[in-house]
Amino acid sequence: MKTKPFLLFITFIALCLESCNTYSTFYKPNDTIYNKTPNKVNRLNVENAKLDLVLNNIEKYHNIRVLNLSSKTNIEVDTILQSIRQPLKIKVLILNNCNLKQLPQSIIRFKNLSQLSLNNNPKLNLTDAFNKLEKIHLQFINLQNNNITALPKNITKMQWLVDFNLSGNTVNTNQSFNYLKELPRLKSLWLTNNKLNHLPKALFNLTSLKCLYIEHNNIYNIPEAMKTMKKLWIIHAGHNKFKTLPKTFAKMPALLLLHINNCEIDSIPSCYSSKTSKIAGIILDHNKLSKKKKNYWKKEFHNFFLLSI
Repeated sequence: MKTKPFLLFITFIALCLESCNTYSTFYKPNDTIYNKTPNKVNRLNVENAKLDLVLNNIEKYHNIRVLNLSSKTNIEVDTILQSIRQPLKIKVLILNNCNLKQLPQSIIRFKNLSQLSLNNNPKLNLTDAFNKLEKIHLQFINLQNNNITALPKNITKMQWLVDFNLSGNTVNTNQSFNYLKELPRLKSLWLTNNKLNHLPKALFNLTSLKCLYIEHNNIYNIPEAMKTMKKLWIIHAGHNKFKTLPKTFAKMPALLLLHINNCEIDSIPSCYSSKTSKIAGIILDHNKLSKKKKNYWKKEFHNFFLLSI
């Protein structure tokens, strides 16, 4: 294997791993409060445990790094957070389905948090939340399914943010993306299932992004302006309304992996035959390409490291 293709392959594999590292944190098995060896527990899930049981045993768990308080009430969350003797050890906090209106003030004790999940808290006051989180160097925030239509201006305070999940909302205002432009470390953005018919123009100003997730929308066209996103490596654009594979993707200078499955694509422009494209993998499953076109493009794409058509 030649040096350049080999380096491209290594980069490609690294990117694929990087794109799922954030979520692997949340999907690993967690221990419960009933564990008989609490000192060995790093990941504790108390969402189904009664409050008094949690409070009577939480002090035994000295090495918690991941704490899941999902489905607890606002008062229960605050009470448990206040009971943690060593808050600086906690790196990941999961507060899904808590019906939060405001983040408890006690969260400011957890200054070493790097990841926070607030999935399905549609009444949450975001302005208040970002004010409380300002001095915590969060790298990942999960705000899925919170009925968000626009981001408040003080999202710009989250200067350490690297990965931001806004899936399951309806964020489409240019101003929201102008605020995100002020986050210098932002690398991954999820806009899955945001009822988008088109991509907001201000999105293209997020030139530091490396991974973009826009699946399960109603997008049918990708404008030339997207080429300004010169560091974008991975795009997930499946389950949209594309009739043809957008030409813009072939012209993007850094794009390596394109997921564009389950659309309505029945044709692929000739620009994808160009040897100047850096795309190393493409997923085109469940589109409307004829058998003849599939066979043709399998030959054209034969040098890809990943191909599914």
